Amino acid sequence: MLVLGIETSAALCSISWVMHGQILLEYNIEQPNIHTQILADLVAEGFDRIKKIPANINLICVASGPGSFTGLRIGMAYAKGMAYALDKPIVAVTNFEVLAQNSVLDKFPVYTVIDARRDNYYLGIFKSDIYHADISVFCDRIELVKYISHTGVVVTTIKDFKNKIKTNADIILTRYNASIIASSGQIKYEKGLASEDINQIEPLYLRKFAGAT
Repeated sequence: MLVLGIETSAALCSISWVMHGQILLEYNIEQPNIHTQILADLVAEGFDRIKKIPANINLICVASGPGSFTGLRIGMAYAKGMAYALDKPIVAVTNFEVLAQNSVLDKFPVYTVIDARRDNYYLGIFKSDIYHADISVFCDRIELVKYISHTGVVVTTIKDFKNKIKTNADIILTRYNASIIASSGQIKYEKGLASEDINQIEPLYLRKFAGAT
């Protein structure tokens, strides 16, 4: 299976081609506000480099957030447009789900924490299933501490999380990019956990729009 992964939920513009679990090619360009200018060109260039055409894709996986309003809209619109034009299945993967899959699989609850800037956070809580967040919220530091118990596992992309939030829960530091989105999306697809209706695939917005991000 050839899977195209797209991640544009933050400053990182990441596109990856994954086949049979192996990364054929991946672009990772971290620069704010350039997704619109480079996404389509990188995808076209990537297909040339791996000597494939868009019709060869079996599955399209796209990050659905939470994250930048603008970035999410760009990546989601591009992925859905490609899926519609090529009549290919598409899977939306939340960044919470990506983080949860890096947890200790037999230890719950799993708290997935993403930096939302200005001492705010996106929090996803998985109580028994790493493919379904029971709670997804936007919160400040005080609220975050109240949500996180002293058991379970915290999975985060925040490097200094231990210094910011005091907890006795295990902490796993990880990351996400397009190849991880592709792999996670393929698992969801093969498990039958993804929506088959392209119109139901939307970005995960957890806070109100307040200007460009």
